[in-house]
Amino acid sequence: MSLKRRWLAFCRRAGAKPGGAAGQGGPPEAGAAEQAAGEAFRDLDRRYRESGRHYHTWAHVAACLRELRLARRAADTAGPAEAMALELAVWFHDAVYDPGREDNEERSAGLAVRWASALELASAVGERAAGLILATRHLSQGPAEQDPAKALLRDIDLAVLGACRARYLRYERGIAREYARMPVERFREGRVKLLRGFLSRSEIYATPGFRRRLERRARRNLGLAIARLERAGH
Repeated sequence: MSLKRRWLAFCRRAGAKPGGAAGQGGPPEAGAAEQAAGEAFRDLDRRYRESGRHYHTWAHVAACLRELRLARRAADTAGPAEAMALELAVWFHDAVYDPGREDNEERSAGLAVRWASALELASAVGERAAGLILATRHLSQGPAEQDPAKALLRDIDLAVLGACRARYLRYERGIAREYARMPVERFREGRVKLLRGFLSRSEIYATPGFRRRLERRARRNLGLAIARLERAGH
């Protein structure tokens, strides 16, 4: 299934309606809800295809959606509204991405709320998705551990750390290209600090399924990446 078809199917399941149609009397025109969902997808498509993106692209979203499918049982245990918010968060979590800014998650969360409102999704779904997106800042591990959906989304977002070696190296190259405008030494120092932060955690992944499947390989990938970056700086 193409990403557009999957998005439209998600919007139908979530009960999307045409933005601005509410309160005008009578039901919306046939196909209007799908048209509104199509407009939302075009906005996402424009963003994920921006020329400066080399990792935070549709390919990353598709990978996250695959991880979500694998973890669907855990996502559905809290009820349909929670599952909808989690999937909405996956679609929007990197919609705004500028390597030179530190508020990408906040802006992505705001965009998710605006489109959820335009599609007339339940307000609680949009607000919950925004809160989940903010958890992908990966600033700390503590809060996510107390919120199963946040823990799951963060693990989904970090699944690439435990990917096979070839995919992990493509990820590192993509990140480096996205930060190409930053001075090389500054990028290396920041990258090593980030990767060491993940490696210093007692557990990189907060959910049992991700830990069993990816923890060991993620630690190996991170260790090798840090060593490579440090060698390049000498």
